[in-house]
Amino acid sequence: MVEIQTVDIKNHRFVYISMHLPKVSINTIFCTKGILATSYYNAKVFQEKTDAVILISEGFDLKSMLEKEILDCTKNAKEKGIYIGMKGEEALLKLVEDEN
Repeated sequence: MVEIQTVDIKNHRFVYISMHLPKVSINTIFCTKGILATSYYNAKVFQEKTDAVILISEGFDLKSMLEKEILDCTKNAKEKGIYIGMKGEEALLKLVEDEN
């Protein structure tokens, strides 16, 4: 099953996608500036293909993804002020802070 949900965080819109597979759920939050994803993804694959990719450990749902700490991120994410140890929600807001 695939779940798609629009999420508003401090006046910014994001899209949450959760793929529920038999033994695992793969969750991702997207915006126009980048992706917050679980560690099933590899930041190096995205290094030159997107603005920013931020990886957290396993996020079981939207709430846990926002609360988890960043494990890895691309160079583009670091240039936006995102760092390892930052919470997922804070990192997403860093991605879009120049949109206002």
